[in-house]
Amino acid sequence: MDLRPTTREVLTTWLGTALPPGMRWRSTPGVGRKSLLASFRPPITRLVGADLHEPPDPIPWLDEFHLVDLCRDRDAFAPDTFHVVLCAFALEHLDDPAAALRTMRQWPDQVARCS
Repeated sequence: MDLRPTTREVLTTWLGTALPPGMRWRSTPGVGRKSLLASFRPPITRLVGADLHEPPDPIPWLDEFHLVDLCRDRDAFAPDTFHVVLCAFALEHLDDPAAALRTMRQWPDQVARCS
């Protein structure tokens, strides 16, 4: 399938228009070993990964990694810890996606929608 726009294209467009030029920001890629944000690494001041399982090897593009159950660990990060929270291709793996979204909703200092 050749579905357009791709997630990378949407994210690139959103980051290019939603964030002021030169803004340095922090984010968490949500769960998993890969993140679309890795390619945007230079302008990110702190990139934090979170997952239910410890990765078998360190993830070189992360500044920090935390074991977090996004469905239950509402206090894993303080409110307004991040400027951006990205959870891509992960909700289908969670026990309670709605609870995970409510949890992640409290971590960024503002909520922007990518459409």
